[in-house]
Amino acid sequence: MIKTLTYFGVTFLILISLFGCAETQIDNDIRVLVKGTIVNQSNEAVADAHIQVYTDADALGAERALLGEGFSNETGNFNVTSLFGPNALFYVEISVDNLYNTYRYETSTEEFTPNNLTFDLQTVELA
Repeated sequence: MIKTLTYFGVTFLILISLFGCAETQIDNDIRVLVKGTIVNQSNEAVADAHIQVYTDADALGAERALLGEGFSNETGNFNVTSLFGPNALFYVEISVDNLYNTYRYETSTEEFTPNNLTFDLQTVELA
């Protein structure tokens, strides 16, 4: 019984060391532009929406890191210049207090790097 518990304990520690030490990578010399327009369900511009750009090492790894943030203007347009993290997860969250649901755009920058380093979200409709 003790031998079995020791085996599982050692296995658990090995798994934690493999998956728990992922490091979030950020390229300080590369910037990306995240842009778009935010509207509500009535197709009206949403001003002062909070746009945040994050990266993660992977789903099991390091904590997410905030790379850039900004707000939409009175016409709903936004342009956020952000650092670039060529990690597994790169995502943009858009929220407006508790008025609308939070919108999330997610991609893998290991597999996808946008043309001209621009993520054009086009028109984002918040519900």
